[in-house]
This record gives sequence, C-alpha cells and structure tokens, in this order.
Amino acid sequence: MLLALHIENVAVIKRLDVDFSNGFTVLTGETGAGKSIIIDSINLLLGARADKELIRSGENSCMVSGLFSELSPISLRAIDEIGVSLDDDGNILIQRTVFLDGKSQIKINGRSVTISHLRNIGPSLINIHGQSDTLAITDTKNQLDIIDFYSHSQELLSEYKNAYSVLDGIRKEIADIKSKEIERERLVEILEYQIKDIDSLALCEGEEEKLVEKKVKIKNSEKINKNASFAFKALKGSEKGSISLLLEKSEHALMQISDVIPAFEEYSETLADIRFKILDIAEEIYSVISDMEDDPTQSLNKIESRLDKISKIKRKYGLTVSDVLEFRRKAAEELETLKNSDDSLKRLYKAEKEAYNTAFELAQKLHALRVNSAKEIEILVKDTLEFLDMPKVVFTVEIKQS
Repeated sequence: MLLALHIENVAVIKRLDVDFSNGFTVLTGETGAGKSIIIDSINLLLGARADKELIRSGENSCMVSGLFSELSPISLRAIDEIGVSLDDDGNILIQRTVFLDGKSQIKINGRSVTISHLRNIGPSLINIHGQSDTLAITDTKNQLDIIDFYSHSQELLSEYKNAYSVLDGIRKEIADIKSKEIERERLVEILEYQIKDIDSLALCEGEEEKLVEKKVKIKNSEKINKNASFAFKALKGSEKGSISLLLEKSEHALMQISDVIPAFEEYSETLADIRFKILDIAEEIYSVISDMEDDPTQSLNKIESRLDKISKIKRKYGLTVSDVLEFRRKAAEELETLKNSDDSLKRLYKAEKEAYNTAFELAQKLHALRVNSAKEIEILVKDTLEFLDMPKVVFTVEIKQS
C-alpha cells in the first residue's frame, strides 16, 4: 500500500506531499486539475520510462519518492530476490530522480537498483485502474496469491504444501518399487551373484597388507635367514662363545668376589638384566627363523595367487578391500529390500493413505477459506464500484478445484 508520495519539480508542480488513507484510493477532478501529473509520478516509481519532458521548466532534475507498507507476499518475494531489506517498520521507500540528459537514479531504502529490478517490483506494489491499463489482477499466477493474502491463509497453505510434499515423496517411493518389479528377478540374480562372488574370497580387513608384508619377507628369506641365524647364534645359539653365555659367566664371576668388592654385586645384577634382554631378543629372532617357509617358492606362489584374486575382485567392486566389503553390504541391503518389496509396498500404501487424508483435509479447509474470501472480495469490489457510480457492474471470483 502507498502511504505517502513526495513530488519535486514534476511538470507544473514545484513541491507536493500527498498522504494516502488506508485502502483503495480514487483520484477525481476536472480536466487540468493535475491528476495525470500524480499518476505520471507514481508510474515513475513503478518503472515507467523516464521522460525529461516531465522536468519542471528551469530545473535540472525532478524527483519522486513513495513510501509503501503492508507488502504482499508477491512484493516480498520480488524485494528479497534483489537483496533489499525492509526498514524497521516493514516498509520500503522508493526514490527516483530523472535528469535533463534522460538518465535516472533509482534507490530502494537507500540502495541503488536497476530499472529492471524496479519494473519487477512495481506491479505488485500498486495498481492504477484506468480504462485501458493492464492490471496485475488479470495475471492468473497472482490471483490465488491475492486471495490468500486477503484471507490470511499463508500458515494453512504452508501446512498443506508440507503435507503434499510428504504424500508426493511416498508416491515416488511406491513408483520406484513398482518400476523395479518388472526387472526384480534379474536384479535379484545379479545381486546374489555379486554377493556370492565376494563371499567366495572370504575377505577380511588388513589381509592384503599382511600378504604384501609376508611376500616381501619371503623374497628376502635367504638374506633374513642368513643374518638372523648369525645373530641368534651370537646371542644365544653357540654353546661355547655366545654373548648370553659369556654374560652369565661374567655375572657369576663378579658375584664370587662381591663379598670382597661390594660394588661388583650391583655390576653382576646389571649383567643379569642385560643377559635377560639379550635372551628376549634372541627368542624373537628365533621365532622369525622358525616362521621362514620350508618351501619359499610354493608359499610365494600361494601369496601371489591370493593377491591376484583380491586384485580382480577390487577391479569389479571397489578400489580397496574396504570398498568391496561396503559394496557387499549395500548389495545385501538392496537384495533384502527387493525380496521384501511386497511388505514395503503394503507399508507404503498405508502411509500414502494416511498422508493423502491429511493433505486432503488441509486442502478442503484451504478451499473453503478461499471460497469464503472470494465471496467477501466480490461484495467489497461491487460496493466500491457502485460508490464510484458504476451501479450495474458485475464482478465474480470463481475458485475451481483441480
């Protein structure tokens, strides 16, 4: 709604401020009273072409500003799209200045905008009813918005849209299951084959890494065996000159004279600790030697064969073993869904019925509210037009259910 209009240097008007009352406004008067100047000024705010002939004689520019309040949903959407914020009272101030060179400057709440932005917003802010003017009300996409705005049905409309969205989602799930019914048997066979193919390898996390590690050991078995055997013998394996044997003898020797030299008792205990650590190391080395395959070639062939099978299965179902196992999990879930599709359909049909009833009930309420509002609008428009000396006018609003 236009609250106030300010005009400067437009045609014969030097300066004019007009405050409008709430609701529909009619400008009347004899020819030459200045109605067209006010209309031309308002049209400038709605995006009309800037004609320098509008500028008052002797002036360099003219300016028109309008304060609009109680904005419709259509206006709010258009304003939001261009990134303009409302003021603290929820209003917008449009200001347009036209210069002698034909250029114009447009601001909405102090922010500069383009003429195309203004033209997008203008028609939803105000309607100038004239003999041959195009009215926003004739645009079918705006008519329901106007009725809903009048009836304050936005909250009910939002509830209906949410309910319909739920219903539409359920129907899409049903359609998806039905579309798969045709090829369900083929899909079941494919999924069962894929699951069996993966299960045949009995994969487990980390297996591939362990095989690669073992492969490296086997390829270096001769080097490992030679050096590990030498280290084991040096530490423990030699009956005469191993390190552990020499440490044990040294330990006993020092203990024998510890009563004479007390410090040697501590040295003897230290040698014992060292000997036990060396024995632990020797045992670890021995376990490595024991794990070495009797037939490295045969073991290597087995590992290579296993890694080759894992590589082939990864080429089919994923980059890693984890990916393959995840593929298997999802395949099993899809297979379960396909095998239980009848149960799923029953559940979805029940949910669809409940969602439909909810949406239908809200739709009926919304329709009734719109019909009642349409009747009120008919009466208000007819009474207003009769007041404007058009007693035989007929105005009807028809709400159709699709």
